[in-house]
Amino acid sequence: MGAAGDFLYSLRPTGEGGYVAAGFSSRNDPNGDFYVAKVSANGSPEWDFIKNLGGIDALESVQQTLDGGYVACGYTTSFNGEYGAYMVKLNSSGAEVWNQSSWGTSDITWDRVIQAGDGGYAAAGQISPHNSPIITPMLFKFYPNGTQEWNRSFVQNDNNIWGRGIALSNDGGYVMMSGVGGALPGEYDVFLAKTDSSGNVQWNMTYGLANDSESLSLIATGDGGYAFAGSSWPPDFSSETAWLVKTYPNGTLEWNRTYHSSGRDFLGSVQQTSDGGYLLSGNSNFSAWVLKTDANGNEIWHVLEGGGTTNAAGAQDAVQAADGGYLVLALTAMFDPNYNSWLFKIVDVPGSRANFMMRNSLLSTVYLDSISFRGNAMTFPQPIKFGPGERRSVSFAIPPGVCGYKGELVELDDLTISYTQGMVSGLVQSGAIPLVLRCS
Repeated sequence: MGAAGDFLYSLRPTGEGGYVAAGFSSRNDPNGDFYVAKVSANGSPEWDFIKNLGGIDALESVQQTLDGGYVACGYTTSFNGEYGAYMVKLNSSGAEVWNQSSWGTSDITWDRVIQAGDGGYAAAGQISPHNSPIITPMLFKFYPNGTQEWNRSFVQNDNNIWGRGIALSNDGGYVMMSGVGGALPGEYDVFLAKTDSSGNVQWNMTYGLANDSESLSLIATGDGGYAFAGSSWPPDFSSETAWLVKTYPNGTLEWNRTYHSSGRDFLGSVQQTSDGGYLLSGNSNFSAWVLKTDANGNEIWHVLEGGGTTNAAGAQDAVQAADGGYLVLALTAMFDPNYNSWLFKIVDVPGSRANFMMRNSLLSTVYLDSISFRGNAMTFPQPIKFGPGERRSVSFAIPPGVCGYKGELVELDDLTISYTQGMVSGLVQSGAIPLVLRCS
């Protein structure tokens, strides 16, 4: 997605079935330009918005607005060499409508933006005196034309982490998420504050595991509660554990789950899916990591893509597609050692742990990742029974439309075989089997 030197971090679906992403582009300026990219439902580029102010210019969050346009926010060093906040409103074709900025004697950033119930906007961010360790998480409210209406500050100490999440509550108020210093110096927990529509605090809660904890993604859930995803790590940072938290509407902890893959696992995005479960994305030991859970946070499947120093990849964001699949925005070195943004689609196979991953916007390659024989779904014969070290011939049903049932070459457990009429057969042994279908 984008060109060489483009780095996209935030992905959202759009009303007509396409997607919009925001980040920065260094194709024209190595410092980075503000960048928004719009693609169609099949990933084909529709338009780009690129704007250079002269310094380091980057967007971290984008949303489609009620009028069909888009709002994005981030930061810039273009005004005085220090960090300032920046917001831009685009129309449905990607043309700029207005922009707003804030800068001065302190570093200011607007890191996450949503549209408010009154047609204006709200953003989570932070303010910090130049070269100071003191960081104050902030909630900012804007009129529909981008003019700042009010702002509110929250906990303040030298252990704060900037505001990195915001959600609209059912009553028209806001929930802002930031990091906060823990019980001891250098410790971190996650902090949520609920306000009314005027920014008056109604409750606040702190969450954390036994070790340091952080979150970069917050959502409101369908039952009126909230969910956030991140990670936890020990003081020596020898490992990292992915973490998902669900709260009741009043902020009380409902449940939390941890997920493990490589021992260094991080979640940077959470979205609720149409079945009430959650779509999680992040990184696991230089691999893009995507997980699907049920409504209680129990893992249903996961996909790992890339890995190692030469094929490194990391998922930045993920959303559910209108057809029930999942779009993943990642950064990867698989196509260019300097890293590129990468958009790929996962098509979920209902009732199984098998998942088709269509790489790139052209959907030219399909991966079937991590088939588990424990469920036996979509595999034949059923049930499948293996003795120790035994190999058996197994067939896999391919969903209609994948590769057009054209009998392409298939790689299964290091064997090259063929398939016709939606069936794949091969001699395999028990365990997780990577299946690769190469489509024309």
